[in-house]
Amino acid sequence: MLQAHLPEFLDDLIKGLLQLEDGGAGRQRTGPGEDRLEQVIQEYGLLQSVLLEFLHREARPSPEGIQLILDSVNKGIREAAVGLQHARTQTEKLKSGERERLISAFKAATAATAIVHGPQFIYEFANDEYLRLFLGTREYLGLPLRRVLPELEGTGIFEQLDESFRTGRRVEQSEVPLHFRTADGTMKLGYYTYTFTPHFDESGRVQGLLLMGINVTDYVLARQAIQRSQEQLQLITDRLPAFVSYIDREGRYRFVNRTYETWYGIKGSEMLGKKRRDFTTEETADLAEPYERRALSGEPVRYENVLRKPSGEYTIQDVEFVPDRDSETGEIRGAIIVAHDITEQKKSRQALEDAIRARDEFLSIASHELKTPLTSIQLQTQMMKRSIEQGRPDAFDPPRVTRLVVQTDKSVQRLTRLVDDILDISRISTGKLTFTPETFDLCELAREVVERMAVQASGARITCESQDQVEGAWDRFRIDQVLTNLVTNAIRYGQGSPVKVTVHCSGPYAELRVRDQGPGITPENQERIFLRFERATSASTVSGLGLGLYISREIIERHGGSIRVESEPGKGATFIVKLPLRVAPP
Repeated sequence: MLQAHLPEFLDDLIKGLLQLEDGGAGRQRTGPGEDRLEQVIQEYGLLQSVLLEFLHREARPSPEGIQLILDSVNKGIREAAVGLQHARTQTEKLKSGERERLISAFKAATAATAIVHGPQFIYEFANDEYLRLFLGTREYLGLPLRRVLPELEGTGIFEQLDESFRTGRRVEQSEVPLHFRTADGTMKLGYYTYTFTPHFDESGRVQGLLLMGINVTDYVLARQAIQRSQEQLQLITDRLPAFVSYIDREGRYRFVNRTYETWYGIKGSEMLGKKRRDFTTEETADLAEPYERRALSGEPVRYENVLRKPSGEYTIQDVEFVPDRDSETGEIRGAIIVAHDITEQKKSRQALEDAIRARDEFLSIASHELKTPLTSIQLQTQMMKRSIEQGRPDAFDPPRVTRLVVQTDKSVQRLTRLVDDILDISRISTGKLTFTPETFDLCELAREVVERMAVQASGARITCESQDQVEGAWDRFRIDQVLTNLVTNAIRYGQGSPVKVTVHCSGPYAELRVRDQGPGITPENQERIFLRFERATSASTVSGLGLGLYISREIIERHGGSIRVESEPGKGATFIVKLPLRVAPP
């Protein structure tokens, strides 16, 4: 009996499965339905196996009993099918609602949004922002993107769309320059950030793309304008000899000009984001940071900073901190730093102050030195005048007149020498000290000067040793002036001790030496005495303007020679002059 009815039973089972799969409406399976259907099939197959095993092992039931069992099973299957169909209906409703909400969100989005379908990228949807930015009044629904926006050809956009559709990978691009045709037909450049996001069907295949874009033109142009301003600021400040920088509230450098790079030997980009202590010496940071804190608290600060370069050289800076305050909130955002290297200015100022002091001392000395011979002349003439007025018979006594004339001549010579020195200083300063070279014998000139100075030596013995002849082309008057200055100094500082003058050849040079046996010159004064208004002793000890050696060095160096002194305290001094041997032009 069971064998006769078994095919019918199996047919009923198969019909129940088909009814369960179609859900009574012949619909295609969806994802959730398929999962549930596979589970029911597995359970029903197990039930069928149990049922057959039961019929095989147990006593043979009647056909009515078997039918009763099958009816019960089929009822359960039909109830499961009804539940599955209800679930499918609810799922479709949810999907429809989600789609509507999604479309509404896309329409309201501030980003330009569109949906394209298939490998031809057929437009299915575009929101208002997408129409405004890219489409205008163009027809687009149901048309391929390439046809709607042909101006994108050659920009790489179509290749990116193809790649995203083919691979299923998202495409992201930022600030891409693109030209789009406006409503009046003109092409307008804009900058856009966009994404292409694939969407898939139930089998995982790419169905189309979600296109989203944002017009960032204003942002890019503003940033470019700021960048150009920064480049211009950098260009301008890089040309300045001053240090120009900006620090934020934490004291970190956000801008530096090229002077920092040349000064510290590191690139400006490597200094950005760092604090002063990260790239300067601890000594410099310790000095600057108190002023920096005051500036970042809102106080304008200006001070002088002694800065040590990496080379070890010290310089002086005039540093100014200007707080950067927000105009609306008043909050301090940072500080601008401007620093000038005033080392040379300081040196110049010091030199000027020294020159003013030297000038004042010179004027004091000059007035005294000029007054001395003038006073002597005045006294001699007053005495002569008084004798003449009184009718004294010795007023015209020859010995007395001769003595008066000699003394007056000495005073006049001294006065002339002082005036000449002053004039020579002026000529040297203005570059008008002239030279007239001529060929002459230096030995002969030395002997002449020694003979002339012996009369004024006040008892000091002056000797001259020389070769037979040392000829060269020099300015005779100026060399005479140098030799006279050196012998005069030797007599003056030697205080009556012997003075020795020697002349000889030393290779390509003529060498002239003047030696005294005076108190000597200390090492620290041996260079200083060749400066203007300087002397080895005070003006109260020895008379003179302190110009003779300065003028002598100028004359010798302009002849291409040199002058120096060899001396030890208490052992006298030797002045050595070297002049190149050369012949005067015809």
